[in-house]
Amino acid sequence: MTCLNDQFKDHPVALIPQIREKWGDRAVLEFAVYTYIPQQVGLRELFQIAAIEVTPEWFADQLAQLKTGQEIALQSRIETENGDKFHIGMLDFALTSKKFDPRPILRRHLGPLADQIEFYRSGKSFHGYVIDKFRDETHDLTAFWARALLCEEHGPRDIVDTRWIGHRLEAGYGALRWSCHTKPYKQLPYKWDFDAIPNPQPKTHHFSKKDWANHLS
Repeated sequence: MTCLNDQFKDHPVALIPQIREKWGDRAVLEFAVYTYIPQQVGLRELFQIAAIEVTPEWFADQLAQLKTGQEIALQSRIETENGDKFHIGMLDFALTSKKFDPRPILRRHLGPLADQIEFYRSGKSFHGYVIDKFRDETHDLTAFWARALLCEEHGPRDIVDTRWIGHRLEAGYGALRWSCHTKPYKQLPYKWDFDAIPNPQPKTHHFSKKDWANHLS
């Protein structure tokens, strides 16, 4: 057990205790095993499981069962024991640089939620999770993604993956990969802390001096 806990301590499975604390041990999480097909919608098999059962041991077993071409993803939908339905906030980022902290830009549009984002390095870019209660019957999640899209006004540096948001808005739920079982992916997602990087902002930038000052404030 210790080995597996250590192996996955920086993986998103380590978010499960936070999820259990907010929604309860018996809250039902949704996962998908899907086939990766570039630029196409692959087959997606959904299954549900109680949060208390999602452990490093369970996840290791899921990885071992993946077939060629399959990946496993956590989906945003959660149902509590009393039947209430919520979503976990999720974002897929287009940002590739490890040295550019996107949070000052995110704060402009997401407000306090920007500081709740837990970042994970997904390979070339990042995934983000907000362990908060986005109610299923409201437009909370849609509004969150819409505000995230506004970050792109600061181009040419891409911040969020707009295609991912488009697909998620169409589907009505979020989904982020937890595995690395197919060729495009080189590693499991792992925890990323921008605060641990000395002077993360690049020396050159595309902002005006005025915008850059606002960006750092």
